[in-house]
Amino acid sequence: MQVKGNQPGLLQHCEHVAATAAPIATADSRDLARNRQEDRHVEVYAPGGALCDGEWGTLIAAIVRVTRSTLIRSAATGMWKRREEAAFYASSVMLPAETFASAIRGHWAVENENHWV
Repeated sequence: MQVKGNQPGLLQHCEHVAATAAPIATADSRDLARNRQEDRHVEVYAPGGALCDGEWGTLIAAIVRVTRSTLIRSAATGMWKRREEAAFYASSVMLPAETFASAIRGHWAVENENHWV
């Protein structure tokens, strides 16, 4: 589940874990398509005691940070524009970084498929 801004306490805990702990697993990928290049860096963290005092303590087994760096080419100018973003995800199970990366990336195929039904 993606942790968003409407969950400020949980998001703050996830950011704190990523800032103070070393990831236990990482995975990198690159996609090239439609005048853009997107690099993804996935980091998996064990929440440890960071969530003990919150309601999520017993529910979250892994915190995942996905950092995306995208280069988008303008067809009109030929120039590249860079976009950077990071997103956090909370999981009730601990999985390898590659599995998280595949699930997070593959989720859009399900959303797009259901959108056109």
